[in-house]
Amino acid sequence: MNARPYGCIATLLLLGGLAGCQSVYRAATVLHSDGSVDREIYQPVEAAVPIGPEQGWSSPVYSEDASPKSGTTRYLTAAGHFASTERIPAHVVVHAFPAPSVPDLPTGKLERHYRRTDYVFVVEHEWVEALSDTVTLDGMTEARGKLADLCADIAQGVFDDVLGKEYDGTELFRWLRGDGKKERV
Repeated sequence: MNARPYGCIATLLLLGGLAGCQSVYRAATVLHSDGSVDREIYQPVEAAVPIGPEQGWSSPVYSEDASPKSGTTRYLTAAGHFASTERIPAHVVVHAFPAPSVPDLPTGKLERHYRRTDYVFVVEHEWVEALSDTVTLDGMTEARGKLADLCADIAQGVFDDVLGKEYDGTELFRWLRGDGKKERV
């Protein structure tokens, strides 16, 4: 077995996956003195929760970004006026890769925190938005194990091709697939 082409193919796939496509998310928020909020959003369609006038948004406008980095991504733009920060409806959901083929993976959601503190002469507004984490410890451990198995397969193929006639790496690769995966660096 000639393992060199497999190593090159795996490297190219890894680099291609890391390059990926770029998506742009924008949200402009204006907080008024009465506590109401104006919100404008611009985000990829595949990351959007269904929105429309029934949730307080304007009718969404759809467009395509055909820039080289985006790979022809469809976007939606919408705006709304809401009575308070708590009344802004959910509009972003990010699926773990690949969403359609593995539906039970967790999704990331935009979580907001707003606090208003009145210091008599000064009013402090604290606004924090963050995407909830889609990575679980169990999922990360499972993915790390699969990657270790894949790397061990590729490394064993290269080892057997280059040094297999002179050295026996059976025990090394058995350890890599077993206890070696559990070692912490």
